[in-house]
Amino acid sequence: MFGIPEAAGGKVFLRGRSPIFWLLFITTLYLILTVPESFAEATQNLFSGLVDFLRATRRYFEQLSS
Repeated sequence: MFGIPEAAGGKVFLRGRSPIFWLLFITTLYLILTVPESFAEATQNLFSGLVDFLRATRRYFEQLSS
């Protein structure tokens, strides 16, 4: 009745989520609210590592094809 209407995705978002999702969601919110600088740094490191991995993968397949 109160809250986000179903048409806006209110109950659809909450329905059918696994415990792992809720664990990660609550942990992420906690870290954002308590230590935002550390969370931002960790996120930056994660994306930097992902980009490095993708570049290394591209180089690997470029070497295979040449």
